[in-house]
Amino acid sequence: MTTLRPLLPALLVALGCSVDAFVAVSPGPVRATATLPVGEVPAALLTAERRLAAVACDAARPCPSTSSSVVVVRCEAGVCALAPFALRSTSVDVDLDTDATFRDYSGALRGIEVQSAELQLSGAHSGSAVGPLALWWGPTTEATPSRRLGSLPRTVIGSSALNAPVVVDAAGVDALEAHILGGAHRFRVRVDGAFEVGSGVLPDAQVELVVQIRLTLQTSL
Repeated sequence: MTTLRPLLPALLVALGCSVDAFVAVSPGPVRATATLPVGEVPAALLTAERRLAAVACDAARPCPSTSSSVVVVRCEAGVCALAPFALRSTSVDVDLDTDATFRDYSGALRGIEVQSAELQLSGAHSGSAVGPLALWWGPTTEATPSRRLGSLPRTVIGSSALNAPVVVDAAGVDALEAHILGGAHRFRVRVDGAFEVGSGVLPDAQVELVVQIRLTLQTSL
C-alpha cells in the first residue's frame, strides 16, 4: 500500500471525488530578540554576582539615583527595587511558503485555523518574571504589527528557559486566518510587555524570544 499512497489524490480526482483533509502545519520557529537595559542599573544595587543587592531605603536614605530614562529605582517595603523593564522585541516576518507541507496544500485551501501559539524566552534567569506580554501580528506592509494575536500573563521564570502557551485572542486569530485565506502567505509578528528583575542574576542584555504557531489547514483532495 505504501507505493499507492502518492497515487490516491490523483485517483480521487480522476473519479470525480472530493475528500476533505485536515493537515497540521507549524511554521517556524520564529526568532525575535529584545534588548533590556541591564547595563544602566546602578552599580550600587548589584552584588559581585550581578544580583540585586538588598539595599535599605526610607525617607532619610533614598535609593541610588540613575540618569537613565528606562531604568527606574524605587523604594518598596524599605528595600530598593527596580521597576519592571519594558520588553519590546524586533518584528520578524513569517513566510508560510517556506514550509513544505503548507506549499503542498496551499493551492486547495478551503479553511485555516490557528490552533495554538507558544512563546519561549532564553537569556533570563530563575527568579525573574515576564508579563503580561502581548503577541502581535500584522501584514508585512506594516512596520509595527498592531493586531493582537494573543497574550501571556505574568509568569515567573524557573530553573529552565521559559516555555509557555499563549492565550489566543479570538478577533486577532480570525483576522490572521482571513489574511491567509485571502492569499497573503506572509505576515510579521512581535512581542511586547514587561520584564521584572527578581532575586536571581540579571538577565542578558539581549534576550531571545521564540514564537511557535500551530495551524490546521482544511483542504480538499
